[in-house]
Amino acid sequence: MQTWFKLKPTFKEMIWGGSRLKTEFGYDIPSDQTGEAWIISAHPQGESVVENGDAANVPLSQLYKMIRPYFGPGKNDEFPIMVKIIDANKDLSVQVHPDDEYAREIEDSLGKSESWYVLDCAPDTRMVMGHHARNSEEFNAHLLSGNYDTLFRNLTVNKGDCFDVSAGTIHAICEGTLVYEAQENSNVTYRVYDYDRVDAKGNKRELHIRKAMEVTKSPCKPDPIKSEPIVVGKNRVTFLVENEYFQMRKYEVRDQITLELSDVFMIISVIEGEGRINKNPIRKGDNFIALPNEKTLTVQGEVTLLIVEPKAEKMM
Repeated sequence: MQTWFKLKPTFKEMIWGGSRLKTEFGYDIPSDQTGEAWIISAHPQGESVVENGDAANVPLSQLYKMIRPYFGPGKNDEFPIMVKIIDANKDLSVQVHPDDEYAREIEDSLGKSESWYVLDCAPDTRMVMGHHARNSEEFNAHLLSGNYDTLFRNLTVNKGDCFDVSAGTIHAICEGTLVYEAQENSNVTYRVYDYDRVDAKGNKRELHIRKAMEVTKSPCKPDPIKSEPIVVGKNRVTFLVENEYFQMRKYEVRDQITLELSDVFMIISVIEGEGRINKNPIRKGDNFIALPNEKTLTVQGEVTLLIVEPKAEKMM
């Protein structure tokens, strides 16, 4: 049975999007306002499709249900993770996402905790991450009065920075940033502030102030995760994120390294270079799923990978 799947992304045009998904990764984007590549997605609003082998042209959600036991333990038939690359040609809205409990009750959806790895950014690029309010009452008062300059917390970001953006965290990716994002399989977003800009028809995008006040954590001042790489021969391995939903690691391969799969599937994204994994050629922009039956993956070449693995308990 096929255990190695190359996935074709789906794309989202956004008011703030650009063209770097084409220039950086070679993707066939629909326009120069393409903001997101959903590179691993089984979400009904945009699915990845298998490109290789006997499963070619099968949507990921269908593949997951067809061979569910081979992806790992548990019985849930909803693929648990979504992975995106985001091109912020302009500032994204300041927003917040609900947790699972709130999202199930209000939206009939999973919540949305996510993690970011900054693939690239312009010098002195900022990011909104958290807020300065001491409690919910203070946050709500500032929000309703429009005191955004004193409310939102701005950080300067650098290439290689990593953030764990849990549900309830006020945040915004800002102009000049290219971000790799792993998240729960959800598309629930509450906009808090959108700079009063309008779409092509002259309409402002909807804000969700009441829901944002109900889900935002206070206080909330998350900082970048500090992780030192582990040297393995000529290679470097960095443990970027581990939360209740998934873990994310970076492999900078300069020779050869062998990875062992656990009892869950592995999402593999090539963010630099080219090489081979087992017998499969890989290059920048490629995205794969390896099933546990692969057992080991031998990576060769000069290539940098980001690898995401779901927590087994979230597949039950």
